[in-house]
Amino acid sequence: MGSNKVATAVVFDVSSSTSGLTDNGRTYFDRAKSCLERIVLRKLFSNETDEIGLIAIGSETSDSRLFKGGNDYKNISERTPLRIPSWDFLKEVENMEMSSVKESNWVEGFVVGLNFLKEETRGKRFRDKQLVVFSNFQLSELYSMGKLDSLVDVVAAEKINVVFIGVDVKEENADVDALSGNKALMFKFASRLETGVWLNFNDAEEEFKFYEKKRKMKRLNKITLDIGVKIKISMKWMKLTTEETRIMWRKPLINEPGSANINETESTHKAVKHEADVVQYVKFGGTKVYLSYADQDALKRKTGSPVFSYLGSVKKERINRAMLTGQDVYVAVPDGTARSHALVSALISALQVENKYGLARRILSNNGKIHLGLLLPVSDELGKALYFVKLPFADSVRSVLYRPLPQEKDERLTSLLDDYIDSQLLEDGGKNLLRRDPSFQHRCHILYTRAKGDKTEDELPDHIRDLYNPYPELKNAAKPYLSSLNREFFIKYTETGKNRLRESKYVQEDEEHISDKNKKEPTEDEVKEIMEINKIVENLGDHSDDELFDFKIDTQPQLDTDQLLENF
Repeated sequence: MGSNKVATAVVFDVSSSTSGLTDNGRTYFDRAKSCLERIVLRKLFSNETDEIGLIAIGSETSDSRLFKGGNDYKNISERTPLRIPSWDFLKEVENMEMSSVKESNWVEGFVVGLNFLKEETRGKRFRDKQLVVFSNFQLSELYSMGKLDSLVDVVAAEKINVVFIGVDVKEENADVDALSGNKALMFKFASRLETGVWLNFNDAEEEFKFYEKKRKMKRLNKITLDIGVKIKISMKWMKLTTEETRIMWRKPLINEPGSANINETESTHKAVKHEADVVQYVKFGGTKVYLSYADQDALKRKTGSPVFSYLGSVKKERINRAMLTGQDVYVAVPDGTARSHALVSALISALQVENKYGLARRILSNNGKIHLGLLLPVSDELGKALYFVKLPFADSVRSVLYRPLPQEKDERLTSLLDDYIDSQLLEDGGKNLLRRDPSFQHRCHILYTRAKGDKTEDELPDHIRDLYNPYPELKNAAKPYLSSLNREFFIKYTETGKNRLRESKYVQEDEEHISDKNKKEPTEDEVKEIMEINKIVENLGDHSDDELFDFKIDTQPQLDTDQLLENF
């Protein structure tokens, strides 16, 4: 365990040199602190076990491990150890203030950060280690690139990812060789690092404004495909589809603050029920049928050992898209041995030559559920694989009506569809919003505002609200093409189809669009009935609501209880 964790050391500049304004009018210190708060929040709501530590450069105190007195590594403070982020850690970041120190030494802070990661991760297992530096690189002392070559070797040896945040946009777009001072040194140093990047505030804020979901590692598990009793193919497979991350709720412990107090005297009088005393039953209407242990054991599903067996094949024409309703999709590949690769390749080639899909039966575990599914063969430049897609049982197959397009080729229709598709294309940068789950972002924001206790932040931010409709311009771009399609290729409904639409409570048909030829004349019997109704209405005359009500409804006579008793 622990191989999926990430260790992050943050070197944060708190010197007074960060009081300068940035391109949006905010100070460097405020924007850097906002980015750090978002980093902590993303780790909080991702439900990860990542650990993070904070190092302040330009601090009024000097308490790092490398400080031995003097001027070396002065004004550098290790604020927190490497630990899992919490609300207390977030409050500590929010309470950070700018110091009175004029400038900070980002190079010495970088060295302290490397040593911090080395010491804090000793004896622990992490998937990645990263060092994040927030600094404006305003340092009077100028270092040479030759002195930083040793740091490049250390970063490469420790396999540490380095991120510099806060560089101005103009400086980032400028030629590195034409720059001078410590900013140029930072750019040259980051370009020498294999895992070094720099971000300006605009890019960092755009990325950090969204909450992050839990990382799920894709693991290949071993499985054996049985074909008959003699052929057994050893393969590896993994699940491709996963459910969305949900926030896990738990009840507070007894000793936690705010939890309900339990009276110890009352708890001692509670009756203790043993498992043998609990009798289970099955209810049929109002009748309870009690079950013994033998009955319960007999009702268990006896499926035997886990199995993945090949049942046969089916022609592709017999499988339509409506049958593929399974939510889980698995991909199976050879396990790496020459025998497995040959057997899997032979099976895939045979299915593709015969234009068929395979049928397989899968049992998850002992006494587990039985799944029937399709084996879809895939062979391309990336290799050969089998996809297992669950098939529904007969009672859950849904009937889907399809309206096929005309078989003849219509150049006008093809051109309109091509133009419509082109109008809905997105640039590569814009596709990121489609990967964001608005419900997850909404829930995280609500929990954050409740934990912070700030009523002013209850309103949903615009960047989360826009996720529900991230690209409204696409809908407007599609209107002319959809109008042309409806106008030039109008679908004529049958008479039964029109009646079905009129009877539906979800469709409100406009009477103005009904042609006069579809209106039917009433029959003689219907005319007589209408005339009789009109006569009854005319004879009613003018009455108040009470009179009309009494005239139409006869009230029941009151029961005389005295007379009823005299009869006995």
